[in-house]
Amino acid sequence: MIYKAVGFDYSGVVFGLPGSAFMSSIAKLLNVSLDDLKRKFFENQHLVNIEKSLDWIELWERIATELGHPEKHKQIRDIIVDYEKNKKINQKIIDLIKELRSAGYKIGLFSNYGVELREQLKSQGIAEYFDVIGISSEMGVMKPKPEAFVKFCNMLGVKTNELIYVDDSTKNVKNAGDIGNEAILFRNFDDLHEKLVELKVL
Repeated sequence: MIYKAVGFDYSGVVFGLPGSAFMSSIAKLLNVSLDDLKRKFFENQHLVNIEKSLDWIELWERIATELGHPEKHKQIRDIIVDYEKNKKINQKIIDLIKELRSAGYKIGLFSNYGVELREQLKSQGIAEYFDVIGISSEMGVMKPKPEAFVKFCNMLGVKTNELIYVDDSTKNVKNAGDIGNEAILFRNFDDLHEKLVELKVL
């Protein structure tokens, strides 16, 4: 297969730690399975990423309430604040992006986020490394809907089977794979690097 582009999720890949650690902490706090928590998250995340009627803390408080634990709001806020404090740019990913671009691949960023992400990327000094920036609130469709991945490929100007897509969400990776992307679940940098070598793009 000849790949022409590589797409990256923002939160948990380019910026911050993979969301699995955060989600596991919340699931443990609310005494629910990870699958049930993820299901509830995907049901509600449009309120932040599309409708913008809630912020992230309000979203997770709503999820806690819907799962029967409104008394856990303070602990939810504490986990979010602690998680946000430890977020930083994944420099190894940025260096990888530079390497891929120099090899001729188009690079895209695809995130379920508000429109403020563009300014955030500029202030972080990394906007210039992406040929295309797909933001759900601008696109009008969000991951994990299959049409979101198709739209992202169209923005990059590639066929669905010409894109390698990297995300820390198993649901996003599954749906990206279902529409033809070579989808990679991001666990850590070394694992990603090994998979890209196997695909002969490095």
